Amino acid sequence: KDVKDTTCVGQFKVIRDDKSDHIIKILDADLFFLAWTTTPWTLPSNTALAVGSKINYVLIKTFNQYTGTAVNLILAKELFRNYFPEKNENLAFEDYKIGDKEIPYKVLAEFTGKELEGINYEQLIPWIKPMGDAFRVILGDFVTTEDGTGIVHIAPGHGAEDFDLGMEYGVEVPQTVSEDGTYYEHVPKFAGHHVYK
Repeated sequence: KDVKDTTCVGQFKVIRDDKSDHIIKILDADLFFLAWTTTPWTLPSNTALAVGSKINYVLIKTFNQYTGTAVNLILAKELFRNYFPEKNENLAFEDYKIGDKEIPYKVLAEFTGKELEGINYEQLIPWIKPMGDAFRVILGDFVTTEDGTGIVHIAPGHGAEDFDLGMEYGVEVPQTVSEDGTYYEHVPKFAGHHVYK
């Protein structure tokens, strides 16, 4: 049967290095990937972000709606209007004040998913230190633009597609949740708690 589920969008901060310099060098604020998940309880197990190789992505200059900080964001071109209404595109950046409901933005560039492959990002929740080549953008043929941001949070310990993709790219599978649905003792703050409570 159809059920309602909680989803969330996370900001994953891009690391400045030779893999991301072609994007970051044109920016005056931090750059983040906006990744969507239908399983927020798996975020402590994140080890990669998946994009579609032929999906087009946009780089947007804007402000963080919660902190008012200037940020740059990447998400699928086909989905960005779900987060950035057209009416806000012409708002003046210098007029923005923290707490404003209408947030200005500007599209700065466009990339294919293939051009984003290999870019490294900071671990979102640094509770577990996986081995392998973690915390980078990889290609997933299951990524679509039907929902979310066109960027998928990957937790190889939770879900068949994530596991297979992690194995393909040599990303370790960190275990954070036991068979009874509670976090393991090595997960700070949530050890022993059930994922849905």
